[in-house]
Amino acid sequence: MSVKRTWQTMSHLAITIVFIMACVGIVPLSASIAQDSLTWRAEYFANPSLTGVPAVVSNEIAPNIHHDWQHSSPGGGIPVDHFSARWTTSAPFANGTYLFKAYTDDGVRLWIDGQLIIDRWQNQIATLTQQQVSVSAGFHSIRIEYYENIGAATALIWWELLSTSTVTQSWRTEYFNNPWLVGEPVVVRDETDINYDWGTGAPVAGVAADNFSIRWTGNINFVANDNYTFSATSDDGIRVWIDGGLLLDQWRDQTATTVSVTRYVGQGTHPVIVEYYDHSGAASVRFVWQGGMVTPGTPTTPTTQPPPGGEIIVDDRDAGFQKGGPTSSWYEATVGYKTHAYWTYNSDSQIYNFAKWVPVLPQAGNYQVYAFVPKQRADTKSARYQIFHNGQQHSYLVNQSVYFDKWVSLGTYYFAVAGNEYVYLDDVTGEPYASRKIGFDAVKFVAPGVVVPTPTRTPITPIVPTQTPWVVVVTATPPPPTQTPIVVTATPPPATATPVTPAPTATAILPACPITPILGFGRIWTTYATVRSRLVCPVELETNTWSGEQTFLGGYMFWRGDLRLVYSLYNNGTWQSFIDTWVEGQAEQDPAIIPPTGYYQPKRGFGKVWRDQPGVRDKLSWATTEELGLGVSWQAYQGGLMLWSNTLGFFVLYNDGTWSHYY
Repeated sequence: MSVKRTWQTMSHLAITIVFIMACVGIVPLSASIAQDSLTWRAEYFANPSLTGVPAVVSNEIAPNIHHDWQHSSPGGGIPVDHFSARWTTSAPFANGTYLFKAYTDDGVRLWIDGQLIIDRWQNQIATLTQQQVSVSAGFHSIRIEYYENIGAATALIWWELLSTSTVTQSWRTEYFNNPWLVGEPVVVRDETDINYDWGTGAPVAGVAADNFSIRWTGNINFVANDNYTFSATSDDGIRVWIDGGLLLDQWRDQTATTVSVTRYVGQGTHPVIVEYYDHSGAASVRFVWQGGMVTPGTPTTPTTQPPPGGEIIVDDRDAGFQKGGPTSSWYEATVGYKTHAYWTYNSDSQIYNFAKWVPVLPQAGNYQVYAFVPKQRADTKSARYQIFHNGQQHSYLVNQSVYFDKWVSLGTYYFAVAGNEYVYLDDVTGEPYASRKIGFDAVKFVAPGVVVPTPTRTPITPIVPTQTPWVVVVTATPPPPTQTPIVVTATPPPATATPVTPAPTATAILPACPITPILGFGRIWTTYATVRSRLVCPVELETNTWSGEQTFLGGYMFWRGDLRLVYSLYNNGTWQSFIDTWVEGQAEQDPAIIPPTGYYQPKRGFGKVWRDQPGVRDKLSWATTEELGLGVSWQAYQGGLMLWSNTLGFFVLYNDGTWSHYY
């Protein structure tokens, strides 16, 4: 038999075997059956132990891990044998039971939210390993590690939804024999609904028929990004918080009265606190909610998608790139995408230099956004890219110092192609003034299913001085500026102009709010139009309560003592809140978890959230400071929450799950 005929026979046999394996569930017959495409951060190591610096780092866009290298190399200088790989992503799940499968030759490990669920770290021929797991609705972090010893190499990892389940909400309910919720509760129990009409009787045994109070606390799962209408009917007073923001406040004597409010809530679990009291006479309380219309701007799958393979690049010398600020603070360098990038020194709090990338997209749809980080002139650890799309604003923090001529994903967003959609970056990083450089290079908008390639190097050409007054051409790194940069105005000031501090625009129209923000909160709300438009009006007076804070490699944690809530703020620009369930007498931390030298494992309430809540540990990583107790100011708004710490500054937490930081 000829070599060609032998090869054809073997190929047909291999295809037949793969088809049979797919039919019996050993490998996925079609990637699209398992889940939609995800963006995996892939790291390949030229050793089987995942040690040292990865030889190849790339983004792989696929619904699962599906590699059958056999006796070939994964590429990029990786050997045929004795290599390893790590893939990480954040994937959306519906609430239900899933079967995770790994068909590998050789070893494999798989974690969900930091919990190891598949551990087959051994030499083996291609073997199927399965594990059934219950997963709550929302995004969960996935980490997969693989190594190849010798011989054939295969890595097929995927999951399948076995069944969905309906979550029964559970409320921790505390009954007090006074109308002020003080002292120890008389009765503590779990309840599934808040819907009672006691008339003139007592609510439970041991509690009086009048002058009592109740607190319900629950981690409530919201199944979708949506506007929800919350309704409360009570006789007498009721008040409700969600994520620590005051939602409803009817804390007064009244006959049975119904109040409703509509608020956007992101998909996932949110802490909800309901407090109620009865003075005298009849007593009743009911609290319910339902989804309403989808919030404009919520990313959805449109009826039409961008053309397959479509991508739009806005480089720093294209017409869609717009920059502003003093000419003396802008620099150019022959690095980065197409061997050119702008850069500037960072500011600690005041914006001086800024830029935006405005794409011309072919049609509305979901686009993954990437920023190119040059290998030089970009060493800030806190470049905050802001994506304005379809009436929404999202922030994404990038540590530019760890990337070298790399496309960095900023996430996937829905663009309506209705104008005023762009990516924005300024020089405020919060780091000490003029201590870091920020690179402003290309931004890419990629349609679904497009793999972002390694950029093609082009010959370096000299930079020709431009005539625009906003550009300064340099050939060497200049020293950090010693003078105060000129503040941005509508037109560039003369080079000799005296630096000035901007004041709020005299013609700015501020909302007429029943409660007006004052002091530091008032300064942030008045100065920054984006904050004002997103928060709208306060719903309560500013309050100062005993709190805690801790800084992490991947963000911050705050604890609010009066509501017993823990907030996790992540460097990707998102945040979550949790009910603090740690109590005195429980272990403060896990002695089996040992942090690297110079870092800390969080303790008490922070530690319990960090260890037990899905994804928190993966996103925050190790603490860089010990927990600090202090008084923190808080104020709830219609669109979110503002807090102030005298050590870390102002944080604005928006209802859509994003946050911003000011000083």
